[in-house]
Amino acid sequence: MTSVTACVSGGIDSCVMLAMLSQQYEKVYPVFLRNGYKWEEVELGYLRRYLAALNHPNIESLVELPFPIDLIMQKYWGEKGYNPTYSSGYSSNYIPGRNMLILNTATVVAFSNRCSYIALGLLAGNPYPDAQKSFFDAFEQMVWQAMHFKVKVLTPLIKYEKHEVIKLGRQLPLELSFSCVFPQQGLHCGSLCNKCAERQKGFFLAGIPDPTAYANTPPEVNWYEHEFGYD
Repeated sequence: MTSVTACVSGGIDSCVMLAMLSQQYEKVYPVFLRNGYKWEEVELGYLRRYLAALNHPNIESLVELPFPIDLIMQKYWGEKGYNPTYSSGYSSNYIPGRNMLILNTATVVAFSNRCSYIALGLLAGNPYPDAQKSFFDAFEQMVWQAMHFKVKVLTPLIKYEKHEVIKLGRQLPLELSFSCVFPQQGLHCGSLCNKCAERQKGFFLAGIPDPTAYANTPPEVNWYEHEFGYD
């Protein structure tokens, strides 16, 4: 039986990837890693509702595993903390070691399920060091050395940009996906963080009406000319 362990958040990319994997594998084991961040409870609520709406027989029950690093990361970020603004560049999204932590946790789940494939929902152009093929190759070798367990890291969305992923998932309940740093009363903030800005830009460039419920009216932006950049 072919199976895959899917590293997921509540975001659009994870939601689309889960649907794709459910069409390609007989069993999909979704794993959510709790790092202790303030938006996680809202994010998990959205993810659970999305999985319930998808209701695909090939997707197993969501596994939630705690690995809180929020207090440690506050020291790394300093007094300002993790507070990306609406116009912040992509570099403000960087959480050091994030993919490494996620893959370590997912490997244990994969091992327990005798599942050799682990999928991450990375997109085209991701510049972070733990999002590169060289890192994944080294990680696979490390797992073999540590556990004598062969794993293969998959990145099924790596050729796509955000708006292209939205097009792929246009028939999915993407209103149940979640990507916001400052949720307000269970809703996307809409105007305070770059995750909401990325979301709005993605739907605009995809030519698909944004189904997201926002707590605040999004600013008017010329998304054709807009660039987040990795400043």
